[in-house]
Amino acid sequence: MSIIPLWNWCLTVLIETGNKKILVDTGATGIALTHNLGLLGLSFDDIDVIFLSHGHYDHTGGLPATKGKIITHHHAFCERSLVAKQDVSVDLTGPAPNGDHHSLEYQRGPVKLAEGVITTGEINRIHDWEELSIFRIKKNEEEEVDRVWDDQAVIINSEYGLVIVAGCSHAGIINTIKHAMKITGENNGAYKHLLRHWRFSSYRSGGGQN
Repeated sequence: MSIIPLWNWCLTVLIETGNKKILVDTGATGIALTHNLGLLGLSFDDIDVIFLSHGHYDHTGGLPATKGKIITHHHAFCERSLVAKQDVSVDLTGPAPNGDHHSLEYQRGPVKLAEGVITTGEINRIHDWEELSIFRIKKNEEEEVDRVWDDQAVIINSEYGLVIVAGCSHAGIINTIKHAMKITGENNGAYKHLLRHWRFSSYRSGGGQN
């Protein structure tokens, strides 16, 4: 087996804290995710929970390779698209979970994933200029402009300050940071790290980013 980590355009972050292992998003295909977990000596049997930041395929496309408990927003598995310009649409819909391999929990508010690790829940849109109007969502067979209300982040209250693990930040990165400060009570802006949409990462509490 190759000992070189694989990369592709997607997001997957492994958070390890205490005896908990949390997977944030699954990437676009699951190929890099499965390979890179193996390099860490892990399999999906070792993952306590999968948290999906939102329902675009580059964050949920790897679901068929996974198993276990999933926590996400109820919009995550709706049909989604990006309208770049008139009559040009890109499908962003990801795969649905497998009832035989996954258990599913929908949450709109903050959820404690482990000690010192919580989700943001739906993020207040204080600055609407951070949002883009190019996304669409289909609900009850009706297509509408998608404000991506399922866009959430994970907050780690580490010894170094707040670590914010964000997906695409469709809610706006400033909105996300302000929301994280509000729900944690860290109002002095002392967030130290921001992990965003680039690659497979692992974060070990007390050990920093790998």
